[in-house]
Amino acid sequence: MLGLSANLNYYLFNGNVDLRKGIFRLCESIREEMSLDPSDASNVYMFMSRNRKVVKILHYERGFYVLYEKRPVMGKFKKPVFD
Repeated sequence: MLGLSANLNYYLFNGNVDLRKGIFRLCESIREEMSLDPSDASNVYMFMSRNRKVVKILHYERGFYVLYEKRPVMGKFKKPVFD
C-alpha cells in the first residue's frame, strides 16, 4: 500500500487523459508526455478526470505497478496545490 512520504516525488499529469486506460497505457502517457520513467519507485503519478470526479494514482513498488482509483460518493476532488 502506498504511504505518502516526503521521500517520494509527486507528479500531477497536466492535461486530459482517458481514465479508461489501464496501467500500461498510463505508463505510455508518462513516458511520452512527461519524459519520465514510470518504473522509478521514487515517483508517484496522479491523473485526474476533467470533471474531478475520478483520480488514479500510479506507483511502481517492488517490481510491480500499483494503480489506485478513487471516486467520491458525492462532490468532487479539489485540484491539488503543490509547493
